[in-house]
Amino acid sequence: MKVAVLGAKGRMGQEVVRAIGSAADLVLGPTYDVGDTLDLAGVDVAVDFTHPSSVMDNLRVCIDSGVHAVVGTTGFDDERLATVRGGPGCTGSRVRVAQNLRTASVLLMAIAPPAPRFTQRVPTVGLTP
Repeated sequence: MKVAVLGAKGRMGQEVVRAIGSAADLVLGPTYDVGDTLDLAGVDVAVDFTHPSSVMDNLRVCIDSGVHAVVGTTGFDDERLATVRGGPGCTGSRVRVAQNLRTASVLLMAIAPPAPRFTQRVPTVGLTP
């Protein structure tokens, strides 16, 4: 499974990059940070440890690319969660928002083959701004 890391230069992003690099069943895909243009072609999963100001745009790219996402970025209130859940249709992308970093770490360690067990299908084709 090829995993991209968004926020790869931050403290948690660096840890995610290391964890993926040492996992036998994961392949580190592209890594991105502030100012980079996301290209998720060929990526299966993106892990987002960015900033509340950019996470929604990142999720839009993931969903538009058909890439599953695990989000450890904080700042998700009920309105943001409703936005992620509320788009019409479904691209098949799964989004898991795990603001509790302990939960996000557990998800990252287990994301390879059992990923559907830990994620929810979220209808997200048309994220509302």
